[in-house]
Amino acid sequence: MSQTQILKEAAEWIVLIQASALTDAQQIEFEAWKNQSEAHQTAWLKAEDLLSSFEHFPENGQEIIKKGNHAARFQWNKQLVVACIACLGSIIAWNSD
Repeated sequence: MSQTQILKEAAEWIVLIQASALTDAQQIEFEAWKNQSEAHQTAWLKAEDLLSSFEHFPENGQEIIKKGNHAARFQWNKQLVVACIACLGSIIAWNSD
């Protein structure tokens, strides 16, 4: 499986986990996904690092952005997480050269 596909799957797991608590079946599936390979585990660790970086984002960050650019109507939800994972993938690809 390609690194790109693994990162895509990691992004999908992040979206699912951020949307709501995993069911028992989903948790088992998630653990099985992570344990498929070292590449899966590494992708998840990088995804967790990315998520933890959001902890430093101000609580009113969404409101600040909306005030700064009303036309954009930026939505802080699944699209943001997927975009960040795409950036993470770019960084990984850049570092692998």
